[in-house]
Amino acid sequence: MSQVRNMGLVMCALLILFAAGCGDPNSEAIFDPNTGKHIGNWMVIHGNSYGAYDGRCNECHGTRLDGGISAIGCFTNAACHSSVTSCGTCHGNPPSGRSFPNAAGAHAVHLSIQNTNFNCDTCHAGAGDGTILHMNYIVEASFSNATYNSAGGIAAYSSITKSCSEISCHGGQTSPNWVTGSIDVNGQCSACHIYGVSEHNSYNSGEHQRHVVDEGISCTDCHDTAKLASVHFDDLNSTLMTEADLTIINATGYTDTNNTCTIQCHGENHVNDIW
Repeated sequence: MSQVRNMGLVMCALLILFAAGCGDPNSEAIFDPNTGKHIGNWMVIHGNSYGAYDGRCNECHGTRLDGGISAIGCFTNAACHSSVTSCGTCHGNPPSGRSFPNAAGAHAVHLSIQNTNFNCDTCHAGAGDGTILHMNYIVEASFSNATYNSAGGIAAYSSITKSCSEISCHGGQTSPNWVTGSIDVNGQCSACHIYGVSEHNSYNSGEHQRHVVDEGISCTDCHDTAKLASVHFDDLNSTLMTEADLTIINATGYTDTNNTCTIQCHGENHVNDIW
């Protein structure tokens, strides 16, 4: 018993030294070291501080801010966020942090795409403030615009894999992990484009079967990624494919007025060959 008592005294001494070493409370501190609680005006300033101290809140309130070691949930406590009137109160626009509920993920990448008119409701339909799906500690993803459905199914998000499926923009294929995944659009063409006629962005015109499937020629051997940069994603809000002819590499000798090539491959002259 004496060993237990001695250990308790040692721990108390360490806690006292730690608190003394923290200094006096100030307006920049996230905690008041004298009380072990947030500083006096925390309820007023913590909205802005949440971004500055990205991830610190989760250390005590849990990864989902539902209590953690503090046993105080940020959304289950009537004195806190039992109701929210603005997305910007808890989420950046777009979300830009590392932790729930302001995890950046691929938000910035998607919102920067031209002509999509993405907003919160595009991917989180029916989960806004005042709905039963809001502040339930689950990422509720439901797509409000059927345009983004693939030709073969309905767009959906998996909270387990953190990836989307049946999205027209990804050719109906499962997207990378929303938090950690990425696609190199200058080389990973098959991540979104596959041969066939089933999806809106499948390549199937002309001699694709012969060149890409049979001969194994790379997409970038004919399509110029520098030219694609300005038009690649500007029609995602439509299922129509446009401007593809503007991305052909000039060196191929392709003429878009009559769809012919003048290039010579493997000793075969393609002059007057029609795509």
